[in-house]
Amino acid sequence: MSKYLVLIFLFSSSMTYAAEYLGKKIDHIRSVDARPCIFVKLEDVSDEDLVTIPRSHPTFQGTITMLTLAKIHDKPINVVTTNRAACGHPEVRVIHLP
Repeated sequence: MSKYLVLIFLFSSSMTYAAEYLGKKIDHIRSVDARPCIFVKLEDVSDEDLVTIPRSHPTFQGTITMLTLAKIHDKPINVVTTNRAACGHPEVRVIHLP
């Protein structure tokens, strides 16, 4: 059986990458206040490097589902952020399961 790589592109390909976190497990996923984003903390990544996913993004629900399953099953993920901020933290560009 072949393995499939799940990719969710959250933003246009014209943006540049700001950071790449490879093979990181999710420490926690939370909505901390009234800001319109979900915050994702990766293990072994500083608190200042939380990544955010705006609730307004068209793939928001699918992305949160994928992150929740990765957290429940203790699976690592790869995250690439943009050079933009959402809710005060780097905005997610791509999340995929390695």
